[in-house]
Amino acid sequence: MDIKPLDKRNNEGIVLNNSKMIKINKFGIDYYIFAMNIKEVKDLVVEDSVTMLDSGYSYIQILPIKKNYTLIMNYNKHGDIIRWTFVINYSNFLDERGLPFYEESGLKIVVDKKLNVIELGRDKVELDFSNKIISKEQYELIIRQTELIKVGIKENIDILKKVSNKYFNLFFRTNKNKEVDNRNTYRVNIKSGTKVAIVLKKDQKTGILTEGIVKDILTKSIVHHRGIKVRLEDGQVGRVQKILD
Repeated sequence: MDIKPLDKRNNEGIVLNNSKMIKINKFGIDYYIFAMNIKEVKDLVVEDSVTMLDSGYSYIQILPIKKNYTLIMNYNKHGDIIRWTFVINYSNFLDERGLPFYEESGLKIVVDKKLNVIELGRDKVELDFSNKIISKEQYELIIRQTELIKVGIKENIDILKKVSNKYFNLFFRTNKNKEVDNRNTYRVNIKSGTKVAIVLKKDQKTGILTEGIVKDILTKSIVHHRGIKVRLEDGQVGRVQKILD
């Protein structure tokens, strides 16, 4: 079992152009999403003769808290998807600082560019079970989650494509008409019902963003250089960093 942070910014082998982590809530589940665009790597990351990380490549990882998987999406320097990887975990959790982590089982489901679905690592999980490194409950949890995801992939492959395009566009597509998108700093651009990503006060050091729908605009001035302060429909308060509509 291997515990890993969602935030990969401290990886010594990678120099980043930019990175961001946001939080969204769907159907009562908190999803943390980490994205990075790579300026330079010390060593290429190659899996099964496929280059996964190189200079100019991008990486997005989605981690639902209290679930048992994480989705990794790798993109080449042109923004084309290379591979989707579902990593099956014993647990996804927040540490005492509120930062997301996951405990890997070693079992993965890979979907390649040709949409082949490949399972990797079951032998390791079965060996861990036979050696009593993991319990029967943990073993059954991992196998059940794996089978559910494999069925879900086959039934929702078009949704998987849309998700990878949606988040690549959100994090990495630039507005060619503007060098900087500063719409979040002007009160006139934000109204009740606007979908936004805000930074909560507790997340200012980590840069984690939280998505939601604006209920109330709290900033009285017409402009604020750090973003207009709003209250979301779920009651959370923070400054707008992105307008998502």
